[in-house]
Amino acid sequence: MCETRDLSNISVVTSPQYARRTTDYFVAANSPSASTVAFVGAGPSTRRAGPSAVLYVGSTYTGTTSTSVRQTVPAVSSRSLERGPGLLRFTHVDGLTGGTLLRLRSEAIEKLPIDYVAGFSAAGFAHFLTVQPRHFALEDFGAPPTVSRSFGSRVASVCERDRGFFSYVEMPLRCSTPTVAN
Repeated sequence: MCETRDLSNISVVTSPQYARRTTDYFVAANSPSASTVAFVGAGPSTRRAGPSAVLYVGSTYTGTTSTSVRQTVPAVSSRSLERGPGLLRFTHVDGLTGGTLLRLRSEAIEKLPIDYVAGFSAAGFAHFLTVQPRHFALEDFGAPPTVSRSFGSRVASVCERDRGFFSYVEMPLRCSTPTVAN
């Protein structure tokens, strides 16, 4: 079980009462071979109009589609750091458009391994560095996805003010010299 601690005195446990039937509090991958990256950055506030500090989290999927609890853990999310019952809940949830979370489609969740390597906040965006298959396509309904066997690095970014993660984008990272390209 995860615990939250007071930042000024880490010996003080400040964990809220976690509800048994909600998966909102599941934050990290539950396998030593999977990755989770978390960092604090500016983000949409849960209570007021201006920005507030939030916890951005990128988490590798660790279950199967038959284990519905792990399927509900988002690949990328922002979590509230405001004290009280909303601590570690998604900073914004909207029943119509989603909120500050991004889940993989069920057809992709087991076939698209994403390794979160690092994360940081810069120039109004939250960024995640990942390693994942270079190509992935869901072509026909009901057909298995096409997944490349080669992996590449990507940067995934979302605007810190985006309450629906509509600005989420992934871009491949390629480093090259005149003789070598990665």
